[in-house]
Amino acid sequence: MVCVEHDLAMLDFLSDSICVFYGSPGIFGCVTSPRTVKQGINIFLQGYDPVENVTFMDKPIDFRAEIS
Repeated sequence: MVCVEHDLAMLDFLSDSICVFYGSPGIFGCVTSPRTVKQGINIFLQGYDPVENVTFMDKPIDFRAEIS
C-alpha cells in the first residue's frame, strides 16, 4: 500500500518501511529502496541518501530553534 503522509509522527505510527520519493515536478522523479521507518525519516530530514549517494535537498530540515 502507498500512503502519502506529511505528518512524521503519523508516518512513524502507520509504517513498517518507508521509501522516499524525490524529484522535480514535470521533469523527473525517483524513489529510494525501502528502509526502516527510522532510516527513512532520517534520510528525508537530512536530504541525503548515503546508500544511493544522492542529495535531494539543499539543506537539512532542523526543528531546533535558533536562540540568539
